[in-house]
Amino acid sequence: MNLLIILLTIPILATGVLLFPLSPKRAGQVNTLAMLATLCTALATIPIVLREGSMVAWEHILRVDALSCLMITLVSCVSLLASFYSVGYWEGQTAEERGSFKKVRGYYALFNLFVFSMLFVCTTDNFGLLWVALEATTLSSAFLVGYYNKKASLEAAWRYLILCSVGITFALIGVILAYASALHVAGSPESALNWTYLLSVADQLDPMMLKLAFVFAVVGFGTKAGLVPLHGWLPDAHSEAPTPVSALLSGVLLKCAIYAIIRFAILVNHGVGEGFAGPIMLAFGLLSVGVVTPFILAQTHIKRLLGYHSIEHVGIITIGLGFGSPLAVFGALFHILNHAMTKALLFFTSGNLALRYQTMSMHNMQGALRVIPGTGAALLIGGLALAGAPPFSIFISEFLIVTAGIQSGNWLAVTLLILFLVIIFAALIHHFSRIALGIPSQPKQGQPSQTTGEVNATTVWVLAFPLIAIIVLGWVIPTPLSRLLVDATTLISGGQP
Repeated sequence: MNLLIILLTIPILATGVLLFPLSPKRAGQVNTLAMLATLCTALATIPIVLREGSMVAWEHILRVDALSCLMITLVSCVSLLASFYSVGYWEGQTAEERGSFKKVRGYYALFNLFVFSMLFVCTTDNFGLLWVALEATTLSSAFLVGYYNKKASLEAAWRYLILCSVGITFALIGVILAYASALHVAGSPESALNWTYLLSVADQLDPMMLKLAFVFAVVGFGTKAGLVPLHGWLPDAHSEAPTPVSALLSGVLLKCAIYAIIRFAILVNHGVGEGFAGPIMLAFGLLSVGVVTPFILAQTHIKRLLGYHSIEHVGIITIGLGFGSPLAVFGALFHILNHAMTKALLFFTSGNLALRYQTMSMHNMQGALRVIPGTGAALLIGGLALAGAPPFSIFISEFLIVTAGIQSGNWLAVTLLILFLVIIFAALIHHFSRIALGIPSQPKQGQPSQTTGEVNATTVWVLAFPLIAIIVLGWVIPTPLSRLLVDATTLISGGQP
């Protein structure tokens, strides 16, 4: 059986298994095994794609090249980390917070459907099915966002549904316009939605239709990516969802939407030239980073802080894509990986802090290195990495993007980006140093003293992989990953699929 079919089949089969009456711990184990199998399958595609350039299945409905191979590996990796963390996360919560066994099984079933829909986004070669898959990510993850059934979580889920539905409507218009631009050259109506075919005839497509399609795609898929101005759902959803879901939303879902924009950008660059898509993405990226800067300064809720940082880093990725040079694109793709690992680490640490301190307020989380030492150390290192401090991997990717901007003469954009990054760097150091290095607050008279130590072994050991990744990638990129990044860069910068 084709590896791509196996990749998509695993989470569907796991969903079916999770419908049986299983304890939360057993359901978590089934889910983790399914995600491990998914990651192994994704890794198995890498040598094939590097050797042959692409893989296809289902009569070219599914197709994986270097860019999509990079994405499915990232989605599978973060999903495995989130599934492993979920086991300890639910063990650390009270029965009242966790809910019934049936509810936890429902969480794991929706988890697999969410992962399936993201994998399908990154493997389909059809613009129409890509749109359907991205809408499916919204429907499956909205239930996860509202898992706790509290007023705030339900409001966040509804806001997420409404804003992303508005955005996906714009994206649908973009898909329809791309389809319309190809009708006069396509051999069949089905071909007019096939990305590989459209790329092969890009110079024959209607240029005006193609330009309009890209604008609608950026606004529509940009809503799902968290780009300003339709970004309002993101801090709410990230702050109210269960912590493993927040890691998935920030680490990979936003990148799936960016992936969709990249596919449109490649097509437009081939069809109307490279001078059209770049400035649009650059403008959206700068706007996103600039708008969220004051919100980052003023945050007191740790998961909302991380949510706003997701908007910032999506903006940085978009700026790199907007600069458009091979160095900038490489930096943007590398930043996708670095941000996913760093944000997974920090959401897991925030979850551990919330379980130990029983609050999301950063004012009440001081002294983490004394209260919860392993998590506190990971928070401090992850905070420095997220801020862009050397020698961590995010510094490298941001440095590449800034260098590419200087080389291309985009002095205004580079100056604004550096200004925003310096302000955000200072804000992050302030927030995370207070949490990690501050003095634990003394309990009021009659209240029990603060419990110390990690919540459980699972929630702390899962921090090791993303922590090692952000350190190692700051020094060296493994050869297979480097080749995938280079091949994907070549594809985006004007090479052939």
